Amino acid sequence: MVWSWNPFIDAQWLKKLFPSTVMIFDAVDDWSAHPVYARVKKMLKQRYTKIAKMYDVIFTVSEELKERYFSGHTRVYDIPNGVDFHRFEQARKESIKIKMPQVVYVGVIQERFDIGLVEKCATAFPDVRFVIAGPVWKGVDLSPLVRYENIVLKGPIAYDMVPFLLAQSWVGIVPHIVDAFTQSMDPMKVYEYLAGGIPVVSTAVVSVNPSASMVDIAQTHEEFVLCLQKRLDQARGVGRDDECVSREYDWSKKYKKMIDFIAPLT
Repeated sequence: MVWSWNPFIDAQWLKKLFPSTVMIFDAVDDWSAHPVYARVKKMLKQRYTKIAKMYDVIFTVSEELKERYFSGHTRVYDIPNGVDFHRFEQARKESIKIKMPQVVYVGVIQERFDIGLVEKCATAFPDVRFVIAGPVWKGVDLSPLVRYENIVLKGPIAYDMVPFLLAQSWVGIVPHIVDAFTQSMDPMKVYEYLAGGIPVVSTAVVSVNPSASMVDIAQTHEEFVLCLQKRLDQARGVGRDDECVSREYDWSKKYKKMIDFIAPLT
């Protein structure tokens, strides 16, 4: 069995190397739409076309990505991202909710990070701490955020510390610019926020709604601020949930589902 997630690897070359092997492609985001790969955009699109022809099974993280390149494939399955629940259980038990309301963003800070939207949120809620945690992509300038006393630019944090940061927070945000790349995504941070027991406010880049009552999707900056206000008010009133997402989103369940799709071909 050959399992690939990298569209740069030529499907035809792999097929020659392993002519009798079942070939699986796991499409995680549309790389052709990423700004970093702008120079090779045409080549990547051609690679996706070849992948659709030569791979036996294709998984995508979003329905958008499935429709964009693989809708004609007979064995293409939309399998959204998931989460390791056990990572968050102990943190929820050990952590005490801090008194100052805290909103969190965890992830690599790339061009998709909407700095203007974060500024609007920080201005609208001066009594709320906004923690931005994660490495900053080369060329991304976060200096406009430095002047805000209620924004903490935490930088990269250890993988094992993410659950504890979420356990100290009230709301998780996904302030991403909506474009062809972000629409192909299924942000893993959404599932981590929910497993950490906090609701989510996102721009319209969330392809699935793992828990409709705990995820707000805003179409505009103004709507984003209103959704955040609602979630902060709720947190002040009723506190946090132990878990905000179904156990069906655990990675072990995702893995089993994928294996079930592959099994008839092996």
